[in-house]
Amino acid sequence: MNLSKLRLVTFDVTGTLLRLRTAPGQQYGEIGAMYGIVADNNMLNRNFKEQFIRMNAEHPNYGLKSGIGWEN
Repeated sequence: MNLSKLRLVTFDVTGTLLRLRTAPGQQYGEIGAMYGIVADNNMLNRNFKEQFIRMNAEHPNYGLKSGIGWEN
């Protein structure tokens, strides 16, 4: 196999390389609390899942072709 033209390797990190100890909403809630932001972790979990699905549909591959980046 000729790998000379290989430019990028990607991994499905969550569940493959990393395992989350807690749900994303709980993680975001804990970090927010450190900065004085109080939020319901159950609501954060529900909204995280809904928004992740929506963003993936609107901007596949984490926004590669739509020009969004980490700051969006």
